[in-house]
Amino acid sequence: MRRGVLGEGPLVGVRFTLLGGKTHPNDSSELAFRIAGRDGFRQAIRSFPIGVLEPIVALEVSTRLTGAALAVLPGVTDVGPPIRALVPRASVAGLMDALASATGGDAELAWSFSHYDWRR
Repeated sequence: MRRGVLGEGPLVGVRFTLLGGKTHPNDSSELAFRIAGRDGFRQAIRSFPIGVLEPIVALEVSTRLTGAALAVLPGVTDVGPPIRALVPRASVAGLMDALASATGGDAELAWSFSHYDWRR
């Protein structure tokens, strides 16, 4: 599906097999089967636990003001140096501002994609 059940993102990693089905010369067409398949899939998918894959990034923060940086960083995995943390990608811009504020511009931040986290 181009648009998922929970949001605007695509529904991926799903596979199904349609078993059965009958044709009738007056009522059967390729379009009718496509519509029936789509509607049946939408009805079935709502009964499963569905979540959103959220991109998680690994941060590395270098600063002389470790305490100030730790106060604003969630998800710290190693106090370093450098400080390492795993955070949602959507929060990186806000964290850059918070780090700059907390350390007076002393912090250097590098980040890279880590993995996807499944959220309901």
